[in-house]
Amino acid sequence: MPVVEVVPRNITSEDAERVAKTLLGDEAFYEREPSSNPQYSKSQYQEMISRLVPYTNIAAMTDLVGTDNAGSMLEAFKQGIDQLATAMETAPEENPHVPCDWMFKKERHYNDSASDIGDRALGEDDDWLVATAEKDGKGYTYMVISRNQPDYKLNRFNIQLGGASVYTIWDRQIYWSELCRTGEPTQQQLQAVQSKVLDILEKMDLGQWRIAHIQVETNYMGSAPEYLLRVYATPVFNGIAAVYGQKNTQKSSDYTGAYAITQATFLMSSNGDLIDMELDSPLEVISLLNENVATLTFSQLMERARNHLVLSDAGGFGLPTEQLVTYEQYFQEKVLCYVTIDQAEYGLARIMAEDTTDRYYYVPALMLHGSIEYRGDSTGTNYFSAENDYTLCINAIDGTIIG
Repeated sequence: MPVVEVVPRNITSEDAERVAKTLLGDEAFYEREPSSNPQYSKSQYQEMISRLVPYTNIAAMTDLVGTDNAGSMLEAFKQGIDQLATAMETAPEENPHVPCDWMFKKERHYNDSASDIGDRALGEDDDWLVATAEKDGKGYTYMVISRNQPDYKLNRFNIQLGGASVYTIWDRQIYWSELCRTGEPTQQQLQAVQSKVLDILEKMDLGQWRIAHIQVETNYMGSAPEYLLRVYATPVFNGIAAVYGQKNTQKSSDYTGAYAITQATFLMSSNGDLIDMELDSPLEVISLLNENVATLTFSQLMERARNHLVLSDAGGFGLPTEQLVTYEQYFQEKVLCYVTIDQAEYGLARIMAEDTTDRYYYVPALMLHGSIEYRGDSTGTNYFSAENDYTLCINAIDGTIIG
């Protein structure tokens, strides 16, 4: 296992444009309208109305959002159409949107309302680039954020299905119903989606990546289940993938300069349609410090994990200490915390260099995943549980707890 030295990658306008076109191809991208008083053309308002009109009857709305919400959403859609029609009367004929120039701007260029800005000084704004585009008749919002503030650093690429519309939330539900009600995904579809995500990541040219795992999500909004595939990816250094699920470990008192953990998440339909994507904190490799470092054995690392759990405060695993004490007093029994480890992953994890906030090391690590359960000692009553909610990352070189 290697030890690799890395630094945050400086995100450029060229990166922002390349990633956008990797995701949506050569579609036209426009600057997103400011949060206060966005402008649209008559034809754009007509497109919004045309998208909502098919759902102005109870049967169609029930199919879209289900019986419980159909009545209220039907009225909301009708009111929304009326408001769009009124706005269309004074809208310009030509598209008022400005083509994206791929230059970063201060956040308030896009989020310019008083509630967005508050009393924040201009120098505290992050650098943003937000654009909208359409592909196959569906709107997307594309966003790149670069933050280099004293409290923490972040470089984030994000795209969401839904954008360039007054009613983006409604649009998303309509789009999801069209793309995701395709039946439970097959194994072949799961493999095809993972291959597509890897191809996208390679073309983004933001380092090497590997799929950590893929998860099938099932939503029941309307008459049919919607299947979404959530694909998680981690960076690769010297042929070894980083573990997935590592959290920033700095406490608030020493969080200065922390760089968000590097990872990517794609939300796809079973047929490979892009729903959402978020990629955080790409890195640049400075040097390979050690190609094959000596590590502790697996049994030694597991013993470190067991000791850490035994010596930990039970109030730090999901049930606050004060609530734990209340339970014990009310139910008159000791409440014990059980952590069940059901998955172990060996890879690289990130630690911060001690002498700077700009360099990090990826070191061999054991990542443990598991579930948490608080049970009464005498009755066995389950007072609180959280499945797949526990992670523990251990430095495989010296056995220290990374997070």
